[in-house]
Amino acid sequence: MPSNADDFVDSMGINVHLHNGNTLYGNFPIIFTALRDLGIRHTRDGLINTTWEEYYRRHAQLAANGIRCLFITSPDDTDAQLLRFTEKVSGAVEGFETPNEYDSSGDSNWAAKLSGYMPRLMVTAASIPSSHRITIVGPSLVTADGYKKVPGLAPDFDEANMHNYFGGHNPGTPGWGDNGYGSISWNLALSEKAWGNKPVVTTETGYLTDMRVEQSIGESLQAVYTPRIFLEQALHGIQRTYLYELADGNDVVPQNERSFGLLRDDGSRKPAFYAVQRLVRLLSDPGPRFSPSPVELELGPAVPGLHHLLFQKRNGLFYLAFWLELSSFDQQSRKGITIQPVAVTLHTRSHIRSAHLFSLDPNLPAEGISLDVSKNLPLTASVNVSILEFDLAH
Repeated sequence: MPSNADDFVDSMGINVHLHNGNTLYGNFPIIFTALRDLGIRHTRDGLINTTWEEYYRRHAQLAANGIRCLFITSPDDTDAQLLRFTEKVSGAVEGFETPNEYDSSGDSNWAAKLSGYMPRLMVTAASIPSSHRITIVGPSLVTADGYKKVPGLAPDFDEANMHNYFGGHNPGTPGWGDNGYGSISWNLALSEKAWGNKPVVTTETGYLTDMRVEQSIGESLQAVYTPRIFLEQALHGIQRTYLYELADGNDVVPQNERSFGLLRDDGSRKPAFYAVQRLVRLLSDPGPRFSPSPVELELGPAVPGLHHLLFQKRNGLFYLAFWLELSSFDQQSRKGITIQPVAVTLHTRSHIRSAHLFSLDPNLPAEGISLDVSKNLPLTASVNVSILEFDLAH
């Protein structure tokens, strides 16, 4: 059964730091243009009670252009501050997130503070006048042990939270430690054990590109892996994924944190920017909700790592995203791994009336190519995501 194409686009978010005036984020025209061109509709930023009014105006301007924000709160935020902040950013708040990675804050009393703060945050958010309900996102915890120290918090938030970085491994990695440590499934298991069946969002994940830093993968591979992050997370039922982050830092940011961006610190765009932009543009389909049509198809043979997701738009067209979820980089040797493309075939019960194939590889033309059609359509799967747009005869 296909999913709504636009629901997937709506599951994509990205981190920003609009208060960091001493980095590229200080150049708001570049940031605004990049966000608008990227097409992602959701950002995540710190909730900062500042006298710098421009910070509030920037978020309000993004909101006026359909880009709203999940704001990270602090236990020190008062009810009055939360209300005043919501008024100042003029419709930008779509959610409040509980304190970021609080189990690594150095506060030995973090668990008690978090347990006392979260019920208040839920009540305060519900009391704030808003055109929509303000979502509460639960705590992001750094250690597995942290989950054991805050039992019983699930009633105090709407969505559970993960920070699942892949340590330079591919997004679909089976993990690199005991019991699949580091994999999406391993992280989800921690959440389920602590929070039950709460829906899950990932508020941070991404890749470093500075090859002088451990766990970096470089800009070219970032362009391969980043679209796969969003797709793999969706395959695992994660409700929204916020990529870390839009823009690189500069020398005021620690070196092991400064190269996660889709933009370099001079404002130029990395290849991953264009790969994500293509993904958004191909699947974006805003409008009223609809029920996708059931369809019978098979993509095979079942070669190692072949993953796919099927989407549909309101005009009836189907979009099949497919790729080889295999590692293209060896973290031990710090060398690339060449993965050869594999021939696969799309089998359908209905006749394919038209088919157009797109690649998210920014080195290939964005326009894609038209394919000859039949019930059996030969394709090639690679580590770069391909998207097949097709129409079926009724």
